[in-house]
Amino acid sequence: MNRHLNIFRPFSQNLSKENIEDNLSRAFVLSLENNSLFLHEFLRTVFLESNQEDLFKNMFADVSQTDACTIDIQVETTEVEKEFSKVFALAMSGKQMDMSGFHDNTPDSFKKHKTDIFISINDIAIVIEVKRDNTDCRKQLYKQVAAFTEDITIDTVFPLDFNWKKLMTLANRIQGFQTLMSTENQMLSNFIDLVQGHNANWLPVPPLASINNNAENIPKIKRRIVATLKNLESQGEKALNYHDRIGLELKFGWAKEIVINLSAEHNIKKVGNKTNKVNLRFGIWPGNTKGQGTQVLKRLKGKVNWTPPKEIVINDRAFKVEWGYEFKFCHYNRYVSNIIVSDQHIKPGKQLISSLVHWNHTGKYDKNQWNTLEAFLDEYLVDDYDWRMNLDWKGNFLETGRNYLTLSIGHQIETIVPVEYLQTIDTKMDNLEPMSAFIKDLKTAYKNLFE
Repeated sequence: MNRHLNIFRPFSQNLSKENIEDNLSRAFVLSLENNSLFLHEFLRTVFLESNQEDLFKNMFADVSQTDACTIDIQVETTEVEKEFSKVFALAMSGKQMDMSGFHDNTPDSFKKHKTDIFISINDIAIVIEVKRDNTDCRKQLYKQVAAFTEDITIDTVFPLDFNWKKLMTLANRIQGFQTLMSTENQMLSNFIDLVQGHNANWLPVPPLASINNNAENIPKIKRRIVATLKNLESQGEKALNYHDRIGLELKFGWAKEIVINLSAEHNIKKVGNKTNKVNLRFGIWPGNTKGQGTQVLKRLKGKVNWTPPKEIVINDRAFKVEWGYEFKFCHYNRYVSNIIVSDQHIKPGKQLISSLVHWNHTGKYDKNQWNTLEAFLDEYLVDDYDWRMNLDWKGNFLETGRNYLTLSIGHQIETIVPVEYLQTIDTKMDNLEPMSAFIKDLKTAYKNLFE
């Protein structure tokens, strides 16, 4: 959906940090009011987790027109005059909070207290304090409740952590059910979209085992990979910070990143039975710069005719490795174009990864030296491989205003990991460790490439 058509995103409004809490609260309340299943399941969860399930069941057993349910936002609890027999106090923050010490807080009767959301169902109240981040709101929430409740005991006031991840897990489950029944609710869908735009980490990411393995689900598979990378960051790794690629940063000296690409097989295994199952391609580029190339040569010292392995073994499973030689062309330290060649594209007797090529043919070429570069490529690459066309030599260099380029020559190495295998280890939504361990093991295997 076009983001401007989202009910909760006014076309010209700047959703700044100052009003995002109000926007989130308002969107949540409107979704509750306009989706009875969402409201029912939210209330059921609140009562169930507060050990008040019987109260919830009885509350709707005999409803008359005199019964009342109101939901409001930005309520001054100091001005609430009605008495409530039960109060549920919900902390809605970005992180899970321990509410066991809630009753140990003290009230503050010398100031006004405003809560983000106030739900009243007859003589039962639900007070919700909303935070857009990981702010601890437990003391604030207690004072809001104390402003209209004299007797705060474990039998009358029930504190509950209802963090954003928990709420969005519920919201996504409701949306999934209503989509299945062809009753999808735009209000709820827009609410989920709004929250995702604010903090995508609050939305649940299903494990690969629950995702149908086909090309149409590549975005869903990618979300799970990104979640795994974020989990690795919590363990000291560093994920790539680019909008166009995902992976891990490396500090090997001879390579700086592992990039994870997703691709469909697009082949026919049986007559008339086409498969488009997805593979993950874990790419690494040793010698991607002149400096990295120097480090590669140090590690290849004494290793004559070294080539990358044909497979890498992780968890007793062998994964196919595809590789080639990369010629990478840059300008102002920015990638312009590249070509990937194999041994069959190199003339007999020529060796690309060597001190001779590294010190004499890689590095900076001013425009008046480009004919020398062309001669080098013609000398090393077979005649029937049209490197000029594959590189778009004219469009990228000859017919541009560029007055120099830089060339690096190294390897492109990709380990092919079928999603079908990862589905056997990634089976639980709240357990990213098997996937995280797999990626760390692959990183270690890459680190030991030259051993």
